[in-house]
Amino acid sequence: MKNIPGNFLSIIFCIVPTVASPTKPDQQIKNNDELILFNTTFLKDSDRVRSFLKTKGFSKGYFTTTDNIKIRYLLCQREHATCTVIACSGFLPGKKEGLATLYGILPPSCNLLLFDARGHGESGGTFLGSCLTYGKHEYKDIIAAIEFAYHHTQLPNIIFGMCSGAFHAAHALIQLKKDGALHDKKVAGLIFDSGWGSLKETSRSTAKAKVRDVLLSFCSYFAKKTSIKNHYVWKALSAKADMVWNAFHNLFVAPHINEKETNLFDKISEIPTPIFYIHAMSDDYVSIDNVQSLARLSQCPQSWWIEQPSKHALNHLKHKEAYAQKIASFIAHIVPSKI
Repeated sequence: MKNIPGNFLSIIFCIVPTVASPTKPDQQIKNNDELILFNTTFLKDSDRVRSFLKTKGFSKGYFTTTDNIKIRYLLCQREHATCTVIACSGFLPGKKEGLATLYGILPPSCNLLLFDARGHGESGGTFLGSCLTYGKHEYKDIIAAIEFAYHHTQLPNIIFGMCSGAFHAAHALIQLKKDGALHDKKVAGLIFDSGWGSLKETSRSTAKAKVRDVLLSFCSYFAKKTSIKNHYVWKALSAKADMVWNAFHNLFVAPHINEKETNLFDKISEIPTPIFYIHAMSDDYVSIDNVQSLARLSQCPQSWWIEQPSKHALNHLKHKEAYAQKIASFIAHIVPSKI
């Protein structure tokens, strides 16, 4: 049997979308016309999202990475802004429009820069190419975004990472620290939502969780969802699925992942800027223990461990008001107000 590229398999089986199941808008968030930004059906329609953001004053363009990839962006600049938030989405869909919800969450003192990851949306690069080398070059997109924001606004930059976007953002800050450019580019902090520290570990846990979600839907035909995990069909299928994936992962995925290069646990302490960790205790895709370990290794960590029921990479949709308040508090703590 031919070897299968591990990083490619990791992505196909494990990385979950930033935009997922529909949620109802919270009537207390922002203006009425901005409630649509919390509708996941709307967020999946990139053309409609871009048209809406254009009415809010977003401009579009592109910047170029050091390896010559054109990255397409949408930028909202506010008159009295004190900082720029650079939003880095997860692997799927990996599009700038998927994090447009941040426009309805962030304080009005924040500019917002959204961009398509390489190989996604309107950006350059190929989707398959990014899969085959996943985790090795994505941080360059974020460094290019930081440099663009710095030269364009001259304001402090706050990096917001969701799922794998948080993982790549951390690697970007580590590289900037090595280059001695972190302070020069005015990087004030990192928001690390539903992120993770190890591609090898996450490719195992998230694939299991994704398969279990599919099996849960299947088993719901035999029993109510409230009692499904005690049903013999669920127990038999989930145990078999775990066994099969563990074997497959050990044989064809794990051996091809460069853990030394992609692992964050032995590198996260190099980031001197504040990191705000957001993670759900009930996250089935990435264990809370994984992220809490990262936080303990960080120089300046802050954290919000969400005890209420939530989903991976959906905390901003399921806990809108609390999310907006926590983000605003973190930004106020690290970015001085204009006099």
